[in-house]
Amino acid sequence: MVDAIAPEQLIRVLRRARDTDDLGTKINKALALIESVLDDLTEQAVALSFNGGKDCTVLLHLFAVALFARHADVPSELQTRREPIDIPPTSSSSTSESMPRNPVNGSSSASPAGPSSTSNQAQHITSSSPLPYPPIKSIYITAPNHFEELDTFTDESVTRYGMDLYRFGGDMKAALTEYLQCGGGKGVKGVLVGTRTGDPNGRKS
Repeated sequence: MVDAIAPEQLIRVLRRARDTDDLGTKINKALALIESVLDDLTEQAVALSFNGGKDCTVLLHLFAVALFARHADVPSELQTRREPIDIPPTSSSSTSESMPRNPVNGSSSASPAGPSSTSNQAQHITSSSPLPYPPIKSIYITAPNHFEELDTFTDESVTRYGMDLYRFGGDMKAALTEYLQCGGGKGVKGVLVGTRTGDPNGRKS
């Protein structure tokens, strides 16, 4: 049986973000970016792309930390320093192929596209959680030949972090369109995506 992540584990990340070494600075910048997106779009308008991979698992953990800090009684010295960022406005005519990319790598703004030519039957899993924040809106786009172990890890993460996850097959455009049109994705304006600099879509720096 999988338990929810302990608050102490999330607070540990907030403490680590106060360190001025390279890792602490990167954690603080990542949390500040997440906070800025949540401030600009609101928590209920932000979802997370999650498929059990390393990058998105790190992002999930940081996202949970940011949400925890917003909803729990966290000491003021551990609160993330928020830095405003520019998020392009959404348009009712935008599609997943023409989503305006956030200038800071890792998030994209989206609005529902027209009816998809490929219909996906969503698999929905969610879990009640003792964590103080609302369920994390999430979309899982499965690969054609994904590993059973990856699905198991993803399901366990739903319980561990308190997620509200919709699983779709097919390509990203069809999956995002279906997600934005279903109950789980209603009102979502931005989807956080975890990438590394060396990934094909990662920002070179």
